[in-house]
Amino acid sequence: GELGLFTTHHLYGLDVTGLRFFTVYGPRQRPDLAIHKFARCILAGMPIELFGDGGTSRDYTWIDDIIDGVVASVDEQGRGAPAFRIYNLGGSRTTTRLGLVELLSNALGKKPVIEWKPEQPGDMKRTLADVSLVGKAIGYAPRVPIEEGIARFAAWIAPYANRSLIFPWRIRTRGKTMPLAIALGAAAFNVVNAILNGFYLGSLAHYSNAWLADPRFVIGALLFLLG
Repeated sequence: GELGLFTTHHLYGLDVTGLRFFTVYGPRQRPDLAIHKFARCILAGMPIELFGDGGTSRDYTWIDDIIDGVVASVDEQGRGAPAFRIYNLGGSRTTTRLGLVELLSNALGKKPVIEWKPEQPGDMKRTLADVSLVGKAIGYAPRVPIEEGIARFAAWIAPYANRSLIFPWRIRTRGKTMPLAIALGAAAFNVVNAILNGFYLGSLAHYSNAWLADPRFVIGALLFLLG
């Protein structure tokens, strides 16, 4: 994508700003991402899968810091001659997965249940945003450290612990435990995706095969009918 934008800028003088987000988190984060998923597991007393020794680290960025960077980048557009810019927007600090679980545990006031797994081949060991360029260009500087961000996230998610269907209802698919809400969400996504593929190709056979090929849809559909 960045290469294509650079080529367009070079050929046609398009004013381009590309933003690289580093592990964004905050209220209403997708439930399949680490912080949201770990928090729900801790609250529900479900095991958290950690791979290797839990030492892989990520640069977690609170959503407000990302918004500040996006707004500043938009404001910069159109100033001066067209340019090609790539900015990193991150917290500029790493936290290990095990350290993340400990922060969540402390913020939520519950001990985690950790299920250790072998290290995953190809897993990125470390991510870290170098924000020196974007800091000089538009004054970006992350303001919310991981400790404060996790405390805010815990305060947001804790009230939902006793009302979410994710906690009492879980199914097992492809050898992994999956919350019912995520399973139904995946099923709905696959239905829509299959329908769009079917219309696009104009083939009813393809449409039928597309959604039947994914067991998540079948499981979700059965749970919906049985419910």
